[in-house]
Amino acid sequence: MTRSNARDIASRYFVNDLSDAVIPATRLNNVLDNLRNGRQLTTITLNYLHKQGLTALHRLAVGEIAYEAFCELAGAEQTERKKAVEVERLA
Repeated sequence: MTRSNARDIASRYFVNDLSDAVIPATRLNNVLDNLRNGRQLTTITLNYLHKQGLTALHRLAVGEIAYEAFCELAGAEQTERKKAVEVERLA
């Protein structure tokens, strides 16, 4: 997977603000690739998403929500992550 393709996939899943999402062969990048290709995620991988605070992505992966609902929730999560980074940067 190329770096630009990784960025596109990360954007689709609202995690393009996370460095591991856009670096090929990282754990999060591999998760996104599996989701994009319709592969089922393991329990360990689902736990990883949960521990990383990627609740919307976790809910999408387990089929709890459709992509449209995911977009709304994941967009809000991304906004909160960006705010937290900015607050930390200014502190």
